[in-house]
Amino acid sequence: LLPAPGQWALAIQTRANDKKAQELAQLLEDPITRICVETERQFLAGLGGGCQFPLGAYAIQKDALIYLQVRFYLNRLDGLNFEFSFKKEDSKNLSFNAAKEIFHR
Repeated sequence: LLPAPGQWALAIQTRANDKKAQELAQLLEDPITRICVETERQFLAGLGGGCQFPLGAYAIQKDALIYLQVRFYLNRLDGLNFEFSFKKEDSKNLSFNAAKEIFHR
C-alpha cells in the first residue's frame, strides 16, 4: 500500500515574522525528503489530481536518482502500477511530464 503523495513527510510551519522559529525549523529541513515529496506531488499535479484523487506515490533517493513508485485506481479496481527513475535535479519536472503522458494514453 502506497501513501498519498507527500503524506509520509512531516511539515513544519512557522509565523512569517518569527525568525527564531524559522531558524529552528531550518535545522530540521532535509533536502532529500523535500525533493522526494515534491516529486510525488508533481506527479499528482501532472494528472490534474488533488487530495481526493485515487493515487498512492512513494519516492526515494538512491545514489543520484529519485525512484518513484505510483499506483492509481482510475477506472480500475485492481489499480495500475508504474515505476520511474529520474535524475535528482530533474525529478520534479520529469515526474509531472510522466504523469501527463500516462494520463493521455
